[in-house]
Amino acid sequence: MEMAGLVLSLASTALVVNSQPARTATRVAAPRLSAATVEAPAMVATSVNTQLKLEVLQLAAALDRGQSYNPTSSDAYSQRMAIVTEKLEELIAQSPPLPTSLEELDGEWELVFTNVKHGIFRSSPFFLAIQEAYASAGVPEKAELFFRLHELQTCSWGASKIGRVAQTIDASEGMLYSEFDTNLLSPPPS
Repeated sequence: MEMAGLVLSLASTALVVNSQPARTATRVAAPRLSAATVEAPAMVATSVNTQLKLEVLQLAAALDRGQSYNPTSSDAYSQRMAIVTEKLEELIAQSPPLPTSLEELDGEWELVFTNVKHGIFRSSPFFLAIQEAYASAGVPEKAELFFRLHELQTCSWGASKIGRVAQTIDASEGMLYSEFDTNLLSPPPS
């Protein structure tokens, strides 16, 4: 199953949106997590669904939301990607039906994982639109060239790294706002 991305409301670790105001000024640093599943004592009596969500969040954090996986360079993270994808499929199978109205999606949503090759870079609406435009024009290889050149220009020397990615849905205005943070001149991962 190919998934473009997974968005969870981190405030409640649930697949429902946070109904709080969309913009907040504070951010809490996430703790360092390993790819191993750690059973927290407080979660022993929780539902399977909640436990799966926590496992997905741990694995997503260990993979830097999927950014660590770049099959063009290496298959170093392919096993971890397979594990988190399997956990997501379990979670989807056990989750209630998805919302059917825009109003049910109101609020801010943050991207916590993507299994799209090349991670968050290729998951953005901007780059998905470029890929679709070249594909509909019958030259999908030009999109691939564009992506490789862009990645070479921005990522090869640690010049740019995508930070937080979020979308805010405002059903009353019929608007979707996308935002992302870019960390410039960040050192490459060691």
